[in-house]
Amino acid sequence: MLASDLRYTSALSSSTQIAHALRLYPIDSSYTIIRLSDPEIIVKEVRLNEAIRMGEITVPSASVIFNTLGATSTPGTIRLTHANGATNLIDVRPSGYVRIE
Repeated sequence: MLASDLRYTSALSSSTQIAHALRLYPIDSSYTIIRLSDPEIIVKEVRLNEAIRMGEITVPSASVIFNTLGATSTPGTIRLTHANGATNLIDVRPSGYVRIE
């Protein structure tokens, strides 16, 4: 769901020609999609399944900001860990490409 919502945020930015951000809250294992307008508008709020927690996040300020071209100036990775020990790494590239490893 997080990877899909990162792609959705990128698409929103390019389709509306308004920058959007996906802000991560690792303590709560949640995130918010925000339209970066004045005032900012919350587009979507999500809490991850109880069995999934956010681990290491290399995204600056835990916020992936997409410009009107769908690219990001805040690339990085987000590690998700399941209660059964499985992990996934979500890699966000400067171009806005989102990959799950």
